[in-house]
This record gives sequence, C-alpha cells and structure tokens, in this order.
Amino acid sequence: MSLPKTFDNPYFQPRHQILHEKMNPVLKMLCELSQASQSFLILWEDDYHQLYDLEKEAHFHLNIDHQIFSVRFSKLNQEVIYVPNLKFHTLFQNISFFKSYTDNEQLLIYPILDRNNKVKGIAGIVLTQVIDSAFDQLMKHMDSIGTYLNHLYLDFFDSQRRELPGYLNMENLPTSFFEFEVDADQELHYNHFSKNLIRKHPGFSNDCSAEKRVANVLSMPIADFYSLIQKIRDNQSMEYVYSCSNNLGEKKYFIVRLHISRVQEGRYRCLGVLEDFTIQKAYGSVLDQMIFDISHVMRRPVVTMKGLTNLIDIDKFEKDDLRHIAEKIKSVSEEMEEYIRAMFKIYEAKQEAIYHL
Repeated sequence: MSLPKTFDNPYFQPRHQILHEKMNPVLKMLCELSQASQSFLILWEDDYHQLYDLEKEAHFHLNIDHQIFSVRFSKLNQEVIYVPNLKFHTLFQNISFFKSYTDNEQLLIYPILDRNNKVKGIAGIVLTQVIDSAFDQLMKHMDSIGTYLNHLYLDFFDSQRRELPGYLNMENLPTSFFEFEVDADQELHYNHFSKNLIRKHPGFSNDCSAEKRVANVLSMPIADFYSLIQKIRDNQSMEYVYSCSNNLGEKKYFIVRLHISRVQEGRYRCLGVLEDFTIQKAYGSVLDQMIFDISHVMRRPVVTMKGLTNLIDIDKFEKDDLRHIAEKIKSVSEEMEEYIRAMFKIYEAKQEAIYHL
C-alpha cells in the first residue's frame, strides 16, 4: 500500500524523494517490530530528515535545523544508545524536533557513519514504555536495522557520486586497483577489481571467486590478512612485495600498496593499488650483473696491463724484452676489447627481452 506523505520543506530535492522511498519501508518495519510510536532518520550534512508515525501510518519529510544535530551528535560511536527519559536528557534539550515529546518518552538511537567512519546522521525510535523482559530483544532489533539503514545510506550516496559529472571513475585510471570490505567472520563485502588488474594479474580467471581473487592479489589467505589488520584503530597504510608465476612459468613481481580504514568494530575497508614492477626487477638484475662484470671480470686485464707497464724500465731491458712485454699488453688489450663487445651484445639482448615482458 502506498502510504500518504506530508512534505514541509520548500527545498525538497528529487534525490531526497529517492532516498525517502528507500528508507521508508525500513523505518516502518522498525516501528512495527519495536511497537514504537515513531521512527526517524536525520542526515544533517544532506539537510535530510524523515519520520514515520505508526499511529497515523504516514511518513513525513520536515524542514528542521540540522546544524544543531551535527554539533550534538557528530562525536558518537556506532552503537545503540538508550535514553531513559528524553525530556531531561541534556543531549536532546533545546532541539525543536524533540520539544513535542513531553510525556517522559524513551529513545533508542543509532549513529549513521560514512565511509571514513565519521558520524553523518542518526536513526532512532520513540517509545512510550519499554517492557523489561523485551528490552534486550529491542536493542537487538535496533542494532540490526540500524546497521541495515547505514548500508542503504552508503550504497545510495555511492551511487549518487558515480552519477555526478565530476565524479572520478577509477576504471579510467591507468593503474590496477581493488577495494573490498572484510568483517570479523572473514567474509567479503563490496569487493571490486579493476579491469586492468584482472587482465594483468596471473592469479585471475573468469571463474575465479571473490575470495580467491582477494587471496591472490594479497598473496595471503583472507584469515591471515584479517589477523594482520585487526589491531588497526582508525586508518593505516601498508605496502609489501611478492612474486608469482603465470601459466607459462614466467615469474612476475608485484608491489601492493594498501590503505585500510575501520568501518565499524570488527569490519575494515581496504583500498589498494597493485603495481607490476617485473621490468624494474629485471633492470635491477642486469645492473647488478654489470657492476659485477666491471668490478671483477674487466678489472683483471686492466690490472695485468698496469702490472706489465710497471715492469718496464728502458735502461734495464733489452729490445727483445720490451717487444715481449708490448706483445703481452697488446694481447691483453685485445682480450679486453673482445670482452667489451661480447658484454655489449649480452646486455643488448637482455634489454630487448625486458622490453617484451
């Protein structure tokens, strides 16, 4: 059934209407489960407020002062908060929205967080009375539905940002990126891998599951990764290097750069970039070989020539002796020239091989 609506905001926006339709069934369900007289959702940065009244079976969008909500509630943690007496609680005093409640109503609220773990709104229910035996169940209902409202909020505004003209589509970036969320049960949520990553990483295939993809791109099981990050409080960055082989047995080297943020207790969001530095690794190996050849192999004939020239003393050597030393120097110099030519061809071939990686 389509419920009657009342709008008291001359600046009501079309996207508010879309959000209103998404949230209203959840607020209605919250009222029915808890037998609360009203449920509400306030998103102060978007100037949005929605209220559902169980008795009137109507939902409203009101024009209220959202600034005071931001000041009062932006420091909350994401957990259900119980207010035993709304009338005398300092957090809710002098707020016009709550002034109409004068019969010692009780309140349950649940903070709504954005992707950066910042409080952007609150959801709540207004209760005239609470039966002690049902209180624990009521708290569970509020926590469960509050979490679902938070996911709806995040999904809605993520989709809105993707549709904005100025939104940066990360698929257009010339890099291999990925993102996912992982919870305390090591289950994945909102996982996404760029086309560039799927194309370049040896561990990806069309029938590869999300769990397998994450394990491949991280080069460790999800359980091990979760154990590594679960001590993170807010935000943290990390990077590391690993290697893996493709179907042809060719070894690839990757560096992973990760930014990890805690979405809520026990749940983390990971945004990462994967860089293939196989070419750089190959260049490094060639450079190491060149340094070794110059410092060891080429040094031998140079030292030999230097030693021969030190033996030359024009006043003490006969002509035949000088001719013999000169022939030695010529032989050693020709050997060094031949080696330099061979070394150049070897490094030229290695360079061509690197370009085709």
